[in-house]
Amino acid sequence: MLIRDAVQSDLDAIFEILNHEILTGVNTFKLDPLSPAQQQAWWQLHTADAFPVLAAEDSAAALMGWASLSPWSLTAGGYHRTSEVSVWIGEPFRGQGVGKALFAALIDRAHRIGHRVLLSKVEASNQASLALHHRFGFRDVGIMHGVGDKFDRELDVAILELDLRRSN
Repeated sequence: MLIRDAVQSDLDAIFEILNHEILTGVNTFKLDPLSPAQQQAWWQLHTADAFPVLAAEDSAAALMGWASLSPWSLTAGGYHRTSEVSVWIGEPFRGQGVGKALFAALIDRAHRIGHRVLLSKVEASNQASLALHHRFGFRDVGIMHGVGDKFDRELDVAILELDLRRSN
């Protein structure tokens, strides 16, 4: 497995993974797949050095998953050293260590960029994602109860944080 910076030509595969989750899962509360214009806006936000997108590819150069750092707030400049973590794995590649490899690389990159805190929102029943976060030192901040609705389910969100000043 190769972890590398994502490039524009990865966007179709990146959004295939994300849009599949939008349509079938509760790990994002988006209800509609992202349009090409929304995808380009997202990519433009992530072309800055502070908010990288990493790609995991297999030996055949197939995109297995991706991870990104995003601004915690687009309206409050005082959050500039805080980023939100996203890690997405294609269904055929889940359970193969792709998430661990992406998480490790993303945290390393965040350290090198100079981020201070990483935050993550996780659908509260997603035990695999919570365990992955805890494995990398994220601590539970709290639960936002009933904040999401998808597929006729009321969903809770766990908020987790990693203080990079205290992690290796």
